[in-house]
Amino acid sequence: MNIRDVVTSVMVALGITLLFQYFFIGRQTVAPAPVERMRTAPKSDVHRPLDFEIDFWDKAVVHQVEVTEIDTDRMRYSFSNEGAAIVKAELKHRADSDLMVLLPVLKANGKEDRSFLIAFDQKTPYYFKLVNYEDGLEVAKLEYQAEFDGGSLNKLFTVHKKKPQIDLMVTFSPHQELVAPYRLRLIYAAPSVLGSTTKDESDRLQIREDDIFGVVDNRGSVAKKSLDGLSDKYWEAPAVLGGMDRYLVFTMVNNPDQFALRGYFSVFGQNLLKAYLESAAVGTKQSWTMSFYMGPKDAVAFKAVDSKLDNLMDYGILAPLSKLFMRVLNLFHDYTGNYGWAIILLTILIKLVTLPISLRGERSTRQMFEMQRKMEYAQQRYRNDPEALRRAQAEVVQKYGMGGMGGCLLPMLLQVPVFIALRAILTSSLELYMAPFLWINNLVAADPYYILPILVGICMFVQMSANNSDPRKQMSSFAFAIILAAMFSGFSAGLSLYFFASTVLNLIQTSLYRKFQAA
Repeated sequence: MNIRDVVTSVMVALGITLLFQYFFIGRQTVAPAPVERMRTAPKSDVHRPLDFEIDFWDKAVVHQVEVTEIDTDRMRYSFSNEGAAIVKAELKHRADSDLMVLLPVLKANGKEDRSFLIAFDQKTPYYFKLVNYEDGLEVAKLEYQAEFDGGSLNKLFTVHKKKPQIDLMVTFSPHQELVAPYRLRLIYAAPSVLGSTTKDESDRLQIREDDIFGVVDNRGSVAKKSLDGLSDKYWEAPAVLGGMDRYLVFTMVNNPDQFALRGYFSVFGQNLLKAYLESAAVGTKQSWTMSFYMGPKDAVAFKAVDSKLDNLMDYGILAPLSKLFMRVLNLFHDYTGNYGWAIILLTILIKLVTLPISLRGERSTRQMFEMQRKMEYAQQRYRNDPEALRRAQAEVVQKYGMGGMGGCLLPMLLQVPVFIALRAILTSSLELYMAPFLWINNLVAADPYYILPILVGICMFVQMSANNSDPRKQMSSFAFAIILAAMFSGFSAGLSLYFFASTVLNLIQTSLYRKFQAA
């Protein structure tokens, strides 16, 4: 018996079991509530109830709507003088090498839906004047001003062109010290690309409750919270607060002047989310500067703005492996111009890297089947002579050993962390959203015609039944193949493509191995 193989297999199996429990059984998709920073809003003068109401005072003002579009490397923003806020934001997304599309991720349908809207706890100005606009190579600047009963409000936006960052300076200027101080609320919506239409309407991804999350500061790190954990709660002096969906993040990342005395959320419409940053009461002139990240869930973009956002990548404990796979996948995409072929090339590369272990597994499998055949022959030949049977079995064990099982299991067990790491990027990477491949229009959505799941089931049945001539075992293989095909029908097409390509490569490897062994 090869003790090393047995111990290795047991340890790997234990690790894989823990991984499965973490990722598929016991893993929490959201971070626990930050107890020391999160509060349920009590009804008192010090900790007031959450304020969601807006009362606009200049409803009858005659004005001209002025929309200013700003293009950056990854985004296009439409700012309006109505509310001095973003009325539309679009993501520049290259679905393949020949197609660049604009995905709407924010769109205001009413006065209160605009992002970067500032509301007072008293009557709120709505119509602003664009007093300055500068569009440079690195940044674009827009300055808006509005008058209110007792003073003026200025908003200066600095939109960065090379990274998904927007800086906002708010200046509150009363004509004289106010007897009744104002509280300001800055309001912005969580982004969502999931409602965007792909080339084929049947591939549209609908917004689900578990696609939208709040983004909060959790003891100095960034965490996400499900919608049901946000109602009637607020965070004191948050350093980070915003929203995200599967692909995008819109959150405050810097609050150096402590504008946000507290932050909270409201859920509205079809699982849509708004974030609120509320100031302390102010009665004299004051300015605050804040920075916001608004863009894709991308490690490089996160690093350019604030590396603590990297926690939102959802790669789990296998994050280094997932990031490595993503970098390699992007390199192959740069070469092929298509993420489908890039997935196939990545599968081939993984197979080449693990080839020595796979070949060892093939040898162990053949050795195990040969030993099983010899044992069955001995049992048939010496069925009436127990002593001769015992000697024959001992000779078989001495010749073939008992360590084959470890060599057989190790290649299969090592595929599990690879599968988990790939699942993280092939189901939630923006790069694969709307990426076409042959008959598939969107590699992060399920195969609309179930072709890949069916092929996965067929290939798995062929692979499992290749070494089993027993009809009962073949029926078990057939049943397992059907279950596997049904399971992959709900997975992303990219993940199904990887598993299909991997299974085909396994069949080719087995066929070539047997051919050269027989030669």
